[in-house]
Amino acid sequence: MGKISFLNVPMVLLKSIEEIRHASDYEPLKNELLLGIRCQDVTGAPVELPHLDADLFLFLAINVLPGDDSAVALDYRTGLNAPRVVASDWTGPGDTCQWRVVAPNFESFAQRFLEWN
Repeated sequence: MGKISFLNVPMVLLKSIEEIRHASDYEPLKNELLLGIRCQDVTGAPVELPHLDADLFLFLAINVLPGDDSAVALDYRTGLNAPRVVASDWTGPGDTCQWRVVAPNFESFAQRFLEWN
């Protein structure tokens, strides 16, 4: 997947709109605490990092092996025209996922990705 130091599992880039829609369909997990996904409608307050807002993200890459529960996502809380890129981090304390910024926008992420490969 490149050089995101805390992603230590095999990842695959999603290659089509269909794959992105399917992987990003988190309706059953709208308030999934373990995966660090929250829904503003459920909490009543804006969802901030280290959590991912269930209504404002799309996955770009996901884990290859079932159960690894890792992903890279576009986080649209920074705006529809310039979403930041975040990745799931399981290296911190506790048994929950925290989402960390890996690039301030997609353009800088794509540039870094090209440099990694």
